[in-house]
Amino acid sequence: MIGMSEIKTIQFLAYSIVAGLLWASTVSIVGYAAGRFFDLTPLSLEQNLLFIVLGFFLFGLFVGYFCEEIRREEDGGVKRLLAVGYGFWQFALYEGTCFD
Repeated sequence: MIGMSEIKTIQFLAYSIVAGLLWASTVSIVGYAAGRFFDLTPLSLEQNLLFIVLGFFLFGLFVGYFCEEIRREEDGGVKRLLAVGYGFWQFALYEGTCFD
């Protein structure tokens, strides 16, 4: 793919490093917040493994569908994405207990 995009190798490497750091940070923060919010222990993870895997699967389907909808919309896709993100943070910071 890198050859088809005609991007320089060093530029690709820089983008790849930044994307990896963002991904690792996001997954770590979400995992930490979920552990605090749901008071997770190793035993509770073991007992609910099926539900956890199913949740990740459904989340992946939702993200894929949402990205496809944004791609189809010329104008409103980004606005909708920002509105959903803003709504989540309003809930998490002011109404939820994620960051207590």
